[in-house]
Amino acid sequence: MDRIFYYDGKKKLRLLNKRKPKNVSIVKVAETVTNLRDAAFMNRAFLVSIDLPPTLTSISSHSFRGCTSLKSIDLPPVLASICDSAFWGCESLTSINLPLTLATIGDAAFWGCKSLTSINLPATITFIGYSAFNTCESLILINLPESIESVDDKTFMSCTTLEQALQRQKENPTMQSFLEQRFDTLPLHRLCYYYSADYSLVKIRRFLTNGEITAGYVDFLGLTALHILLAQPKIDVEVVKIVLLYIPSTVIQEDKTGRTPLDYLRMNCYNSVTEEVEDLLSQKSISFNRGRSMRDLGARL
Repeated sequence: MDRIFYYDGKKKLRLLNKRKPKNVSIVKVAETVTNLRDAAFMNRAFLVSIDLPPTLTSISSHSFRGCTSLKSIDLPPVLASICDSAFWGCESLTSINLPLTLATIGDAAFWGCKSLTSINLPATITFIGYSAFNTCESLILINLPESIESVDDKTFMSCTTLEQALQRQKENPTMQSFLEQRFDTLPLHRLCYYYSADYSLVKIRRFLTNGEITAGYVDFLGLTALHILLAQPKIDVEVVKIVLLYIPSTVIQEDKTGRTPLDYLRMNCYNSVTEEVEDLLSQKSISFNRGRSMRDLGARL
């Protein structure tokens, strides 16, 4: 049975029925709390879920450090800062939704978040600290908004997947310049990565109807345009339908880690139409595989 604890901003947690806290798994933070104190939940290895109040504006240093079972967290809409080592060593954290009010990410804030696959930085971000995403080994997708003037060399150190790409891009020695030019030769990927409502819908439809794409176009990670699209904060089912109509084979195409577009959708914590899009992808996958099996059978006969 889950053990639910209550936190009112003071040093110690207390169980709702007043018993001594042990093996904390779920925490509810009082709505009067606007700032988590330093190391508030540090090394709570059994913590899997926390309910943060909408009033919270800052997550202090080491707040969730060493919470190795924490898989996801919903940050409040008024959060302005994530301080040093706030999520250090949260190795089970797969995704985090950063609010549009966030301005700063402190040193080593997400250091060692080995399961984190993508980060969508809001345009309000002005500062990312030293080694903020160091050793995020699974990190595949990250955007750098124009509001960030510079990125330290250690910010993405030991991000294995991203570093492999940088080694192939000697003419682009910094992470920022590489990310800016990543899709220079992949226009459909670029449209999907910078997707924005009706504008991109029109551009993507026009691009595909002009017959300018082939199913084999992938980036250095083996990602198709559909992979990119399904990792974005906002997913339009109509755009997904258009991509599948013109490039149906991408529905089952795997990246270099063996993940299909459907896997990327299931890892995405941002979008609000997951069920509709997931049903569409599942049906298309079954249909495509069935058709391929029939063609293979016909060829053998």
